[in-house]
Amino acid sequence: MNEAKTFYIIDLDRTLLDTEKSARLFEDVVADHDVDISHLLTQELERANKLGESFSMQSFVADKLPVAELNMIEAAFSERAARIDLLLPHAQKLLDLLDHAQKDYGILTYGSVEGQKLKIRVSGLGTIPHSITQIAEKGEVIASWRNESGQFIIPTELSPKGLVVEYIVLVDDRVRSFDGLPDNAAGFWVANNGFDNNETTPLRAQKVTDLEELLGIILNDPFVDKA
Repeated sequence: MNEAKTFYIIDLDRTLLDTEKSARLFEDVVADHDVDISHLLTQELERANKLGESFSMQSFVADKLPVAELNMIEAAFSERAARIDLLLPHAQKLLDLLDHAQKDYGILTYGSVEGQKLKIRVSGLGTIPHSITQIAEKGEVIASWRNESGQFIIPTELSPKGLVVEYIVLVDDRVRSFDGLPDNAAGFWVANNGFDNNETTPLRAQKVTDLEELLGIILNDPFVDKA
């Protein structure tokens, strides 16, 4: 395996992806296909948002329609998404910064496998190594990668070339994601989503308002290798 000093784990929803814009676009596509299902979808989405719960719009529609119709909706969604930018402001700048600095990174997202795959694909992030977890506490997921020496063995879906690193930096919008983050890892809590704004900054994380603020400090983070 190759060795590096730091690996960046970046969240998808409300961190890189403008989830609200993506949801509105998906709602519009579903409404064009079936108004009744669209109304039900909107109601369930509003309920989940009020509770701050994870909700897969793709899974909801998949349970209501035959596969052929679902495929038509996803194709129309992809076609419309290609005409607009579904990323949050400064998301692409963050990725470009990491690429320019030759930093290793991948997307770790929580939620429905098919729903998250669809969002990654239509937002233009499909070329970035990514993994979908069913565990909301990403810190615990990251801790499970540690070897006997305390280093992290990065899963192959996040680093096809194979990496063992000393440090992990987690960038995420949900406080719960940082639960279980080990002592040789740190994070940036992007507190711009409206769900967790009143929460206390999680242990081992630094609060930033948005990605623009993160861009200004990320290369000075103590876990960033200078090579």
